[in-house]
Amino acid sequence: MNDLLDVMERVRRAGEDARVARADAQRLIREARSLRVRLRSQVSDLARKDGYAQRHRDSFLMKVLIASMRATCADRGNIQIHDAASNQLMIQVQSGFEQPFLNYFSGVHSERAVCGTAFRFHRRIVVEDVVASTIFDPLTLEVLLDARVRAVQSTPLLSGSGRIIGMLSTHYEQPRALMQKELRNLDSLAQTASTLIEWYLMWGVAKSQAFS
Repeated sequence: MNDLLDVMERVRRAGEDARVARADAQRLIREARSLRVRLRSQVSDLARKDGYAQRHRDSFLMKVLIASMRATCADRGNIQIHDAASNQLMIQVQSGFEQPFLNYFSGVHSERAVCGTAFRFHRRIVVEDVVASTIFDPLTLEVLLDARVRAVQSTPLLSGSGRIIGMLSTHYEQPRALMQKELRNLDSLAQTASTLIEWYLMWGVAKSQAFS
């Protein structure tokens, strides 16, 4: 008789434990669903504000720029993104420049700069000594010299279809030529920057379609 009662008690406890487990599982499922809804809302807010993707892009572009400067022993540098609406190259990230230089080259669409020339001819332009170059007008040359720039290179950033979507430029305080190894390093880093910018541009199109 006692054995039977013990068995019945164990069955009762097992049933109670099962009910508690089912209740806990259902509670966890409800919490998970609620969490997904909150996260979806937060992600949507970030996408609408465009803040997260832009910070992500600019952070990695800066890493590419610093790597490019180190690979070629550059003193300064910048990465521009091509703005299709104005057909200008806009500085997105930079290192080493002061405000007068940034103001002057805030938007480039002409051949007054190496980056503009590289954009027109769709190829890298290297100027070993800005003083000896015919690219610059007197005012542009003055801005470069005031910024302690004596040599500069600009490498186009190309999309998968071959369209220029940006420019990677490095600047040097002394006249100098770039070695082939340095140019190959720039090509590799430019490809990385191109991939990142193209991803951002595609993401922006997808975002605008999703929220239109």
